[in-house]
Amino acid sequence: MKLTDISRQLATAFAAVGVSGLVLVGCSNSSAPEATKEPVTEGTTAETAASDIDPDHTKIVIGTTEGDFADMVRNQVKSTLEAQGYEVELIAFTDYVRPNLALAEGDLDINIFQHKPYLDNFKKENNLDLVEAFQVPTAPLGIYSGKKTSLDAAFKGMSVSAPNDPSNFARALVMMLSLIHI
Repeated sequence: MKLTDISRQLATAFAAVGVSGLVLVGCSNSSAPEATKEPVTEGTTAETAASDIDPDHTKIVIGTTEGDFADMVRNQVKSTLEAQGYEVELIAFTDYVRPNLALAEGDLDINIFQHKPYLDNFKKENNLDLVEAFQVPTAPLGIYSGKKTSLDAAFKGMSVSAPNDPSNFARALVMMLSLIHI
């Protein structure tokens, strides 16, 4: 078994446990009756938000980006939650902006697709009051090409693309620097 396979299995297991635990502790503030809702503050966590949960909330809407996170929800998390009596709806996004906006607007109960530096930056740039419930391992960056088959085929002056958000752009620069391509 490859190391990447083991890492993927560990990430899947951690996320399944984390999402399942979150559902049991504190899924969504938006469905709680207004009389029992307290404002979400900087110090709010999944544990402190637990008192805001509607015990009759049995449908969980999870937002992810397509790829490993969506596969994790489809193949692990969904069946775990359904076995606990929840109905699970997955909404897969093709960008990194809409999942947080949908969560802030109340269209999602939870999203899973980002690392903490990205979330923190996104919250600040968009003035959103989102609460981190738990962290899952972040997938490593990769290099993808439609034409090149190895890094040896790279040449000085060739064009490359990189993520356009600050936290992932920094990760890409560090990776490219370690490969001595910048």
